[in-house]
Amino acid sequence: MSKVVLKNYKIRELHFKNKVAGKATIELEQRQSFKVHYLKDKNECIGQCRIEIKDKNQEQGKEQTFVMFMEVEGVFAYETEMDKAEMHSDIYKELFPYVRVLINNFTVSAGMPPMVARALDMESIHRANTPVSTIVQ
Repeated sequence: MSKVVLKNYKIRELHFKNKVAGKATIELEQRQSFKVHYLKDKNECIGQCRIEIKDKNQEQGKEQTFVMFMEVEGVFAYETEMDKAEMHSDIYKELFPYVRVLINNFTVSAGMPPMVARALDMESIHRANTPVSTIVQ
């Protein structure tokens, strides 16, 4: 059982542009960043996941044909004795499924095929001591 509990979440920011012509296909690139802000004198923190999905082959200087950016925040309660790296990973694992569903539902509602965002492998990132600020998949 996880030692972090998601109390609530919300979309803080959402940008969407789809100017892909007709039935054209594009190759997508996904970028993510994730961070945790700890609230002073409380056993609460805010997990913030930002994700951008865009046309991988977009020409520099040209108008974007497809881009989706979403920032989602979740408020979490946690146990005080938790290791920060473990907590960071647990918070991501709790929040990301909501981000994935939001992206999937939004793209379907926009008349597109469902889009499934890929999750980060937080354990390997922490084992490699890689900063999580921005990771390109």
